[in-house]
Amino acid sequence: MLLVSALLVLFTTALLVLRERDSMRRLRKTFLIDPLTGGSNLEGFYREASKAIAGAPPSTYLVVYTNVVHFRFINDSFGRAAGDELIVRLYGIYRSSCDGLCARADSDHFALLVKNDPAALERLCEKVDADLREAEDLHFTGTLSCNYGAYVADDPNVGVASMVSDAALVLKAGVKERGVAYYTEAFRAKLSGEMEIVQGMGNALARDEFLMYLQPQVDVRTGRLTGAECLCRWKSDKLGLLQPTAFIPALERSGLISDLDFHMLERVCRAYPLPLPGGEGAPLPISVNFSRPTVLQDGFVERFLEIVSRYDLPPEAIEVEVTEGAFMVDEAVVVRTLETLSAEGFRIAMDDFGSGFSSLNLLRRLPIHVLKLDKEFLCEGYETDRTQSILSDIVVMAQHLGIRTVCEGVETPEHVALLREIGCDTAQGFYYSRPLDLDAFRKKYLSQP
Repeated sequence: MLLVSALLVLFTTALLVLRERDSMRRLRKTFLIDPLTGGSNLEGFYREASKAIAGAPPSTYLVVYTNVVHFRFINDSFGRAAGDELIVRLYGIYRSSCDGLCARADSDHFALLVKNDPAALERLCEKVDADLREAEDLHFTGTLSCNYGAYVADDPNVGVASMVSDAALVLKAGVKERGVAYYTEAFRAKLSGEMEIVQGMGNALARDEFLMYLQPQVDVRTGRLTGAECLCRWKSDKLGLLQPTAFIPALERSGLISDLDFHMLERVCRAYPLPLPGGEGAPLPISVNFSRPTVLQDGFVERFLEIVSRYDLPPEAIEVEVTEGAFMVDEAVVVRTLETLSAEGFRIAMDDFGSGFSSLNLLRRLPIHVLKLDKEFLCEGYETDRTQSILSDIVVMAQHLGIRTVCEGVETPEHVALLREIGCDTAQGFYYSRPLDLDAFRKKYLSQP
């Protein structure tokens, strides 16, 4: 009996040990394995990349973060199954090109460890593009491209997670050449400058350092003022007078842009009365820009309506302007928000029309009242028959839909003549006026002291 009992104890112990090992294997798989690709996830990548980097001389490797350009378009147009198939295919390509050391971070993003040889990353880009072009079963590969952010693993004291984060930052900031952007000292300095901007945001709002400038919008046929766009300038005691390009991107990335958007809306409301010349007391329509994070914010409509009603302004005084890029994420939410504001009587303007890929589809469903044609249409080469034909077709389409057209970047008499010829309604640009502060705008256009 003692022998049997001992054997039972040994058997039970062995069974428990095996179950524990199996449980640990399952837990490890859940913790370190990506369920879609079956390969490593980001946590697993951190572990393996750390070992490889620690065992090699400094600067041997690049930590790379990648994404698929317009991946959401693939999901929307071809379905999530097609998107998942692309992700799995990309994982296989990256894995074979990086000695197996790659991982899916999330969605269409991957983390890679690449040897820091001359042009190594550029060669990887070319190989990925070539392999995808040969994938005949992926019907959308003709429009597919990937971008890459890279960090040189030159400091053993920097963790891999931090390297991945920095590579993702430089990727998000925008690639400049051949789809590749490197995290450099110059970029680090730029980030430091952005941090200074973000940290000064709160005090700048309290001190009313963000100034409102107005740029007139003029009827192409009559030359009469029909409206204006509100533009922001930051007059900082520390940084000087900053143009929007110097601080808007940093505020968007930090999530603070919504405070500025509503601040500028309130500045516009405080500027009234601004009578429309010849409008028999009607208010001059002012276009106010709202970023994607602001429009997606919970309570955006309520906050917007509260500010406008507090100043007792009619809806025709404020035009809500959003860029085409605002619809790249959570499109349904943005559409519902703009439909609500349109139902309240506010006009909706789409800025930078023609700079993205989904414009026509959006026009079909959005309550758009104004199309602002991207200023790139009037850049070098606008004289070509093809460019002019595209502009003309957009204007004609807008007319059929009952949408007013505004062309930005108008700088020469030739620009005005072209817009008049194709039937564009309104022009905005330096040909008429640079953005003016409120006092100068009133004196020049409204004959107000």
